Amino acid sequence: MLRAVQMIQEPAQLEYQTLLQSATAALQAISQSDTISALLYIAKTETSGN
Repeated sequence: MLRAVQMIQEPAQLEYQTLLQSATAALQAISQSDTISALLYIAKTETSGN
């Protein structure tokens, strides 16, 4: 019974880790974009009241 549960959980966990890694890589790629960085800088300065 327990082994059956583990066999179901393991692939799901691996799939989740892969998804998480893909999302992290995508966020890193976006944050390295000059345009996005400029927009984030503008947004930060606008909201901080400077």
